[in-house]
Amino acid sequence: MRTALSAIGLVAAMGLAVPASAQDWVVGGYAARFSTGGVEDMTGIVVEYHSRTLHHFEGLDLGFGFAASVDNLSNVWIGGGVVMEYDLSDGWFIEASFMPGYYSNGTPETDLGLPLEFRTLFGVGYRLSETSALSLAIDHRSNGGLGDINPGLDAIGLRFHRAF
Repeated sequence: MRTALSAIGLVAAMGLAVPASAQDWVVGGYAARFSTGGVEDMTGIVVEYHSRTLHHFEGLDLGFGFAASVDNLSNVWIGGGVVMEYDLSDGWFIEASFMPGYYSNGTPETDLGLPLEFRTLFGVGYRLSETSALSLAIDHRSNGGLGDINPGLDAIGLRFHRAF
């Protein structure tokens, strides 16, 4: 649990070290399972920081982000990479991200094959106000076949976004 708190603290510190214009914090809960089965279902929390928009093109906002997650089996993942958000209409949006990161398995049964695990995420959200939104996202974590084993991890989560 100490590793999980350290990972979440590190994401928070990285977010505080950048300018405070148009940045987002995301907090969510998720349910996950291994793609190959055989391991009990997991539940966890995720904390993310999304930078201000670095590039905007016809409704598509691109930036960078950092994320950390921990689940009830003491698996920890922390990573950073590219985040994207695309405005639809009437407050709806699509979000996606790709983040390479470090994974530490809590039990031998939850080994994903390598400490390097890539997270891809896709979600649909709704803006509640100018500064808050909810989204439903799916994510997949995998070592991309770089390891001898690659069971993969699939998750679905409900996320709260807060812009500052």
